[in-house]
Amino acid sequence: MEITTHSRFANTAQKMRNPRILAVVCLLGLLSAGFSWIVASPIGGSPDDDFHMGSIWCPRPAGESCASKMVDGTLRVQVPEPVALATECHAFKEAQPASCPRELSNDKLAFTYRYDEGNYPTTYYRFHHLLISHSVADSVILMRTVNFLIAVFLLGTIGWLLRPEHRPAYVFAMLGAWVPMGFYFLTSMNPSAWAITGVFAYATAMYAAFFAEGKRRWGLLACAIIGAFMSFASRGDSAFYIFVVTAALLWAIKIKRSDWRLWSLAGALSIFGCYMMLGGGQANIVANHATVSDNFIGSVLRTTMDLPRYFAGFVSFGYGPGWFDVPLDVTFPLLALFASGSLLMAGFRRGTWRKWMAVLMIAGAMCGIPVLIVAVGSYPHLGPYQPRYMLPLFAVLFFFLFVLSKERIRILDFSQKVVLAGILFIVNSYTLHAVLWRYVSGAQGIRPVNIDAHMHWWWDIPISPMGVWFVGTVGFLIAIVAGMLLSRAPEEKEVLANREVSDSTLAV
Repeated sequence: MEITTHSRFANTAQKMRNPRILAVVCLLGLLSAGFSWIVASPIGGSPDDDFHMGSIWCPRPAGESCASKMVDGTLRVQVPEPVALATECHAFKEAQPASCPRELSNDKLAFTYRYDEGNYPTTYYRFHHLLISHSVADSVILMRTVNFLIAVFLLGTIGWLLRPEHRPAYVFAMLGAWVPMGFYFLTSMNPSAWAITGVFAYATAMYAAFFAEGKRRWGLLACAIIGAFMSFASRGDSAFYIFVVTAALLWAIKIKRSDWRLWSLAGALSIFGCYMMLGGGQANIVANHATVSDNFIGSVLRTTMDLPRYFAGFVSFGYGPGWFDVPLDVTFPLLALFASGSLLMAGFRRGTWRKWMAVLMIAGAMCGIPVLIVAVGSYPHLGPYQPRYMLPLFAVLFFFLFVLSKERIRILDFSQKVVLAGILFIVNSYTLHAVLWRYVSGAQGIRPVNIDAHMHWWWDIPISPMGVWFVGTVGFLIAIVAGMLLSRAPEEKEVLANREVSDSTLAV
């Protein structure tokens, strides 16, 4: 009986570790968690959403895309009421729920001055313009869903094509860099969704292509090109990050004559990325507002000392969801910072000179760009320069720290993985609950556990805010566990197999 029971348990465990089953389970968990984040914020709930919605409904040239008129010397375009006015109902008003005092109508129009006049690449806005329907709410949900699905399937494809020994670095890079804010932006309609996905996809797929052959290499190159295109199409700075990543790859990978086609492709994409950055409106804004400080060195030193606080914003410390109007108990951003910092320290354990030079390229850009922008006077200090602008490089930094180790060593032991998964689960669950509470009832008084008690639900969907939170919390936990199991290095699988053999022997 003991042998039979043990055999059944071993067979069940073996089936649950089947990569195909784990991939499906991970996908279902991600989709569940993503759905919850997609509907957790109202129309206009992400930073500058009113600007991006105006740019989507009236892509450049805005005056030709929509009806317009001059008001006080400013061209204003005509859009549906929710596009123009929804943000005004709740932005910077944390005590108020997201529901507007007066119901905004899709059939009524209003004028707005918030739209793109050349500061961003127009491709992102024109793509999302194709997703517009009569209902603004339905359109917003569809755009967020499409952004998230692009990320899931592009990054999932790369993960499937990676060599097994590269997968732990791939998974832990995303976990260390994207919880909770990266995940929040991936499920938004902000161009940062494409920037975060695109830069990481290019970096990981391009690196892996040098170690692949045949169809696997072609698949990875296709993913790298798609990632680069998403970076070019979304933001000028993310287009430049393609050049930064290629510079890091030059150090990370030994140059061989047989790889000249890969290097030519990477070089061409990098040059085009620099062209997109220099020719874009974001570069012009920086140049036009540049006024070198009288104390340039002092400005550099002050900004450099402020970088740790700025980088902590990657994981919501001081720069949370919404328009920075979602109050977060400091305990949970600190937990996220602890998890991210612990993974960074794990990555710094050992490495070769190639690893340190590649990491220096990424870290140098992450530190140097914000310092330079403030030092030349484009920003008065780091406060207005939001961490999400640099967030696309954060996961790339983790990936190079993990994948370029001198020896193939485990990133984390089993007990460390359990602690990490627990922390990320708590951080995600709390942050999702905080976002829902702030917008459903307004962030006032003591936060209730049951946010359905006094809710102003703005979506016409058959699930309550607490239901959304439960689905997102459970789905995220399932995705983390399945992702960690999928990413086990070959030597870890061998150890587990040996344990099973030993257990079977003892049972007999």
